[in-house]
Amino acid sequence: MKNTLDRLPNAFYDVIAYFFSGIIFATIFFYTRYPFDEIIKFFEKKSIAENVLIVLIAITFMYIWGQISSTLSSYMVKKPIVFILKKILKSEEDEFFFKYDNVLEKFPILNDYPKKYRGNYWTLIYYIFLISPAIGSDVMKRYARCKLSRINSFNFFLLTIYLIYMNVFDDPSNRINLVHNIGLLLITIVMYIDFYQRQKWFNDIIIKIYASIDRFMKDTKKGKAEGVH
Repeated sequence: MKNTLDRLPNAFYDVIAYFFSGIIFATIFFYTRYPFDEIIKFFEKKSIAENVLIVLIAITFMYIWGQISSTLSSYMVKKPIVFILKKILKSEEDEFFFKYDNVLEKFPILNDYPKKYRGNYWTLIYYIFLISPAIGSDVMKRYARCKLSRINSFNFFLLTIYLIYMNVFDDPSNRINLVHNIGLLLITIVMYIDFYQRQKWFNDIIIKIYASIDRFMKDTKKGKAEGVH
């Protein structure tokens, strides 16, 4: 019963990764496009039922946009980082920013998979879930934070491109100050770095949790065996 209460529903991770990222994207987009007082006047002219409907549509859109951003961010955020790691920095890290081959002997469960799949940490995550659902839930929460960081990186990248477009091609009266462009560009770079670091921390946590659980299981079996004798 306690393990069941410790586990969070899957919707919780969706809210972290998809909905929060959608809120951030929509807030910045409308802030750069429409004055705040115009948005207030827009809602004041609507009835309560219309405002409720608009809010529900907005919530749905933000969730769907979060899902779309999750897919696109894999190509626009993760792939470029992998390219930099492998082609420019000549790193041995795989597509999950981790060197599994260096610790493969510690994870015999991974030997059942072809080499190109060993870097995928989901095998370890599901093993942790099977042994301890409560710890597995905590791991999933940390994974959701990693995905949120990746999605936010993609969203800030899009917003930077959008503001540059407005600065160059849009009507001069609607041009956004250059400071906003530089600020968003710097935030985008920081978000990319944040995702890279969070991904590495996440993999490191998986290793330590797996090692602890594996040692606990071995000690438990050893204790039972000694108790029998």
